[in-house]
Amino acid sequence: MLLKPKRSITSLVAWICLVNPMLSQAAGQQLAPLPIEDVLGSHSFGLYSPVQFSPDAKWVAYVVVDNRRMASSTTKNRLQSGIAGPPFSGDVCLTSVTSGATQCLTGEKDNNWAPAWSPDGRYIAFLSDRDGSGQAKVWVWEVASNQLRKLSDVSIRASNIQWLPDSRRIVATVLPEDLTPTEYARRMLGPDNGRSETKNASGSTVLVYRSTVAAADDRREARSPQWNLENYLRDLAVIDVGSGVVRRIDRGGRVAKYSTSSDGSLVAFTSPTRFADSATQQILFDLVIVDVRTGERRTATSDVPLDYDGSSFSWSPDGSRLAFQTSGGQGGGACYIVQVNKANPPRKVTEFLRQSTYKAAAPLWDASGHHIYFINGGAFWQASAEGGKAAELSNVANHTILQVVAGPDGRVWSSNEGKSSIVLARADDTNQSGFYSIDLESGRSSKLLEDGRCFVCAVRDEWVAVSERNLVYFAGDAQHDTDLWLADAKFENLRRLTHLNPQFDTYEMGSPRLVEWRSLDGEPLKGALLLPTGYLPGKRYPLIVNVYGGAFHSSRLRHFGFGYAGIDNMQLFATRGYAVLLPDASQH
Repeated sequence: MLLKPKRSITSLVAWICLVNPMLSQAAGQQLAPLPIEDVLGSHSFGLYSPVQFSPDAKWVAYVVVDNRRMASSTTKNRLQSGIAGPPFSGDVCLTSVTSGATQCLTGEKDNNWAPAWSPDGRYIAFLSDRDGSGQAKVWVWEVASNQLRKLSDVSIRASNIQWLPDSRRIVATVLPEDLTPTEYARRMLGPDNGRSETKNASGSTVLVYRSTVAAADDRREARSPQWNLENYLRDLAVIDVGSGVVRRIDRGGRVAKYSTSSDGSLVAFTSPTRFADSATQQILFDLVIVDVRTGERRTATSDVPLDYDGSSFSWSPDGSRLAFQTSGGQGGGACYIVQVNKANPPRKVTEFLRQSTYKAAAPLWDASGHHIYFINGGAFWQASAEGGKAAELSNVANHTILQVVAGPDGRVWSSNEGKSSIVLARADDTNQSGFYSIDLESGRSSKLLEDGRCFVCAVRDEWVAVSERNLVYFAGDAQHDTDLWLADAKFENLRRLTHLNPQFDTYEMGSPRLVEWRSLDGEPLKGALLLPTGYLPGKRYPLIVNVYGGAFHSSRLRHFGFGYAGIDNMQLFATRGYAVLLPDASQH
């Protein structure tokens, strides 16, 4: 079948010659090619590690990845080691909120990620394979002594860890007690359905592979790819910080996302049970509650359609209830509340006919526990936790709300005694992101910060960390790499906290443009265009086009170099005189 072309590159090249250039050059910048070594040697923020304020709000903890130290890995190796994602050689670092002084705790040794402050501020716990075992373990850094130590030899299978309120114990998911790392990886990978034969003649330098061909009666209709839910197989454990003693409170189950109640007596977790049907990737989860002291468990509700990671649930402030938001084709973004100590079924507090435009997040409670807040259809909603219907509280004109700023306790964050909240929203026409304040009584929205930078371009689930009075957020644009910035609740005092890649400061970068055109069918299309450094109107430039079917790459307009992190940087071409176009490529 032939597809009709959806774009005319000739018209786009002509358009490049007409765009007004950004002629001003920042002081101290040179008009020269960006060295490949500077890009390959860049640093980025760890993908699987949250940013977190210390309890006294004086320090911010995060993970920095040195791209020169990254190594290739296989899925089998990651399953055997427990390292989250590809080997990323991250370092746990701290930056002072007042002075900006930075200290990295882990000395560029092996892989370190997922730092978490103890509630009393005495320790930072993190995950690492730095003991040479090739296994992820829990380590702690003690603030007073500036010393690192391994808590236990138990192998971790998680991307995060959580402290209990007493600052003496940590909750983590660990390698099942009855499996070795090799056995665990084999079980996660499942049977080898792609068996192959190999032949190598004597003296040959070529190895020939031939896969096994399924019999005609064994061929099945192609369906959506599904994955092995055994990947969530973990024991839930409590580790004593003083003694290193490990106590498993749940064995042999599947654990996706877990969260402790406010008093630390209970742990709730989502357990993926099955796919909704054989032709979908919709996972159904059980919501399970475990008593930390006794290990007694019960299922609060079953077969809940959640996002793939099962993270969209939260505890009420008093620990008596759980709220969760469904997702996917069977969920529709509906919110429910379930009583922890009662056998009553979950109570539905919403009725939606539209799905959320972004990944479903955990509903956020107010401090009193009387209301929950969440996003649906790009708007900000409020529902009574005691009864009654949900109502759309606010929306930002011509924007889609992507995230409500949350506190570390799972509540909606507010610096003025619950009178207002802050959300991150993105403009529907230009993809520009901004911070907006939402009055929680009237629903009125007001702009706090929207200055052309991107606040949602960092690849992660949470883009903001908060203390009692301040926020730390990611900010960057097509010409400036992402760094952490500090703001007060009114965004009146902004200050950059980190400077991961100062080597980029000396080069003038190419400037971005959002371009629009129509396909041969008259369909409106967009693209992200990076003009070459020193662009002059009327001059023709070579054009590089990066097309990927089904992708809407115009959304990368405000990413540094139109990339996501590290070496994926189109400024390498723009500083060498090329224009780079990333067009949306609809498959309709």
